[in-house]
Amino acid sequence: MGPVAGIPVFGLDALSSAAYGPEAALALLIVLGTTGIAYIVPITISIIVLLVIVYFSYRQTIESYPNGGGSYTVAGQNLGPFAGLLQQPRS
Repeated sequence: MGPVAGIPVFGLDALSSAAYGPEAALALLIVLGTTGIAYIVPITISIIVLLVIVYFSYRQTIESYPNGGGSYTVAGQNLGPFAGLLQQPRS
């Protein structure tokens, strides 16, 4: 799978995660009223910059692991065999 097919497929995870940010930001800005309008552009630019960084990160991962890899393979090969086994603690 090349970058043309891989980025839309794997990028959906990042895009769906990033979609909650603007909604949360706008929900907070509504409370501020007209004062919050000044923050919309900086927040929007920050989100776009974050998505661009994620896009290029996925491109690098796809180029480095053309046959697939997943987070376990990528973490294991770059950070050591136990890095791919780590999980976030459950609350």
